[in-house]
Amino acid sequence: MTAAVVAVFEADAGRVRLDVTGLSGASQVMTVTRQSLRPHRSGTAAVPYAALTGGVRGYSAVTIAGTTTHVWDYEYDPSDGTEWWSTTYRVVTDAGVDVSCEIQPVQTVCWLKSIPNPRTNRAVAFAAASSVKRSARRGMFPIVGSPFPVAVTDQHLAREYTITLDTTSLPDADDVETLVCSGDILFWQPQAALGAPGPLYLAAGDYGMDRPSTADPTRLVSFPATEVAQPSPDVVGVSWTYGIVRDTYASYADVMAAWDDYAGLMQGPAPGEVTA
Repeated sequence: MTAAVVAVFEADAGRVRLDVTGLSGASQVMTVTRQSLRPHRSGTAAVPYAALTGGVRGYSAVTIAGTTTHVWDYEYDPSDGTEWWSTTYRVVTDAGVDVSCEIQPVQTVCWLKSIPNPRTNRAVAFAAASSVKRSARRGMFPIVGSPFPVAVTDQHLAREYTITLDTTSLPDADDVETLVCSGDILFWQPQAALGAPGPLYLAAGDYGMDRPSTADPTRLVSFPATEVAQPSPDVVGVSWTYGIVRDTYASYADVMAAWDDYAGLMQGPAPGEVTA
């Protein structure tokens, strides 16, 4: 049996699922990586998008068993469907498996995601973004007898801008508030066709909610966002808890029948995960 991997874009949940088949069945250590490609300015070639190229969170040196396994990736780079804009996944194990596949995950909504708690991920309606600012880090020191100061400079700070989202009701706004105010590092993932800054990792600032009209249930929620470094691969989101497993399955045998391995259970989607 020959190993293979197929990528499926689960648009309603905002994730890419990899189905790995043809494994030997013996215990082996698996690592999954992602390479995001975007069109070069010339439009005739693809160049790596470094921000989202690297290991898939939660799948670095994971021990698996069985002939099949599944991988879920929430931090993919949304494509606009044009040539040269795609994502390649590679699955390697210490048993000699080395397979890859390519996909164009074209999403039609924006997603705001929590890195450690994917159950709170939300598909959101983008309303507006302020102008982007990058503050300077520099010092200017005047020199006696010279009109020119000495400058001590460094790289500018990260991008900052305010994101405004359109929610259809107060419960919808409350769900976004729970996510934004959680204190988690968030992943902002707008659809490519929108042209908004992103995808990027961010820390949210002060949260605000406005109601344009008392006769309209719509709420506009906004928060300043500061781009931050990608969280360490050690920060792994877990959808399942012991209570959810206990409520979902009647016995341990049922759990084993539903999942190929423990790693798949921990990284896989749980009942009740939000869909678009």
